[in-house]
Order: sequence, then C-alpha cells, then structure tokens
Amino acid sequence: LLGRHQLENAASAVATLHVLRKRGFAITPQAVHEGLSQVRWPGRLEILSRDPLVVIDCAHNPYSAQVLTQALSEWFPGRRWVLVFGASSDKDIPGMLEALLPLSEYVIVTRSEHPRSTGPVVLADTVARVGGGAEIAVNVRKALHRGLDLVRGDNGLLVTGSIFLVAEAREAWALENGTPPPDNDGDPDG
Repeated sequence: LLGRHQLENAASAVATLHVLRKRGFAITPQAVHEGLSQVRWPGRLEILSRDPLVVIDCAHNPYSAQVLTQALSEWFPGRRWVLVFGASSDKDIPGMLEALLPLSEYVIVTRSEHPRSTGPVVLADTVARVGGGAEIAVNVRKALHRGLDLVRGDNGLLVTGSIFLVAEAREAWALENGTPPPDNDGDPDG
C-alpha cells in the first residue's frame, strides 16, 4: 500500500493484535507478518495503469484528500494530475477540493450512480468557488475517457472524491480493458 499513512494504519492494527494476544487469542508474529504482507485495499492509492499513469483513491473527506495529496507528492514528485472528481452530497466538498486542486492541472467533475451523489453542475460551481475551473462529464465512463484524452507527458489521471465514484471507475476500467483491475500492491514501480 502506498502512503506514509498506511504505516500508521498498520501500527494500529498491530497494536490491536497485541491487545488481543494479551487477552488470550493465539496470534503468532508470523501470522501478523503474513497478514500485513498480503494486505490489498482496492481503491486506496490503487494504480490501474502505469502508461498512462491512472490512480484511483476513495478519499471522501478533507483529511483523506490531504493525505492523498501528500502521498502523491511523495510517490510521484512534481507530477500534475488530471482530476476526475465526484462526491456525495453530505461531504465537505470545498474542503476536499482545497486539498486536491493544487496538484491538479485540469478538473473533470462527474457523478456516480449512487443516489447521494452530488450533481456535476453543483460540483463545477464548487470548484469555481474554491478557485478553479471544471469540465462536466455526464457519467464516470465519459469522465475517464475525457481524462485519458487530456493526460500529457508526465501527467497522470487521478480519480477520487467518493467510494462510489471509485467503484464505478474500477468497473468501467475493467470493462474497457477486458480484464479485471490489476491486483497490485500499490507499488508505483510494478
């Protein structure tokens, strides 16, 4: 898994296992090691493609969007992103955009099919209020196509803002490419 925050998550899991061991659960260090080495988290800093670079992440609040931008800056320094963004209506959309826009060269807003999804016109207006501009795509598949058209040079395509959006993007990617999304460990080098 990519990102320093995953070290914190792993440390929390190991601490919890330590408490369970003290309470009588038979958890060996080898089992902990094996478990951590096999962790996969689809939709969390998941690389769908390396050429062009396509990353999806289900960040859906300002904190997770900030953690995402920190991880992207660490793993892909200097890279600019074509951002495909969608969010649920009950989320702090301006807060997420404030974290994401500084890394974004171009923004495409769309909506997932989930009933809580914010409409793309509202999202585009919010992007404008936060200080950017956005193109509207009527659905996730069209947003992915447009985003891929816009990726140039060392730029990448980033899809984020909603768990529902990322799930649809993974599915659309698999259908477009005739294969399931890659089962990778998040390693940017393969």
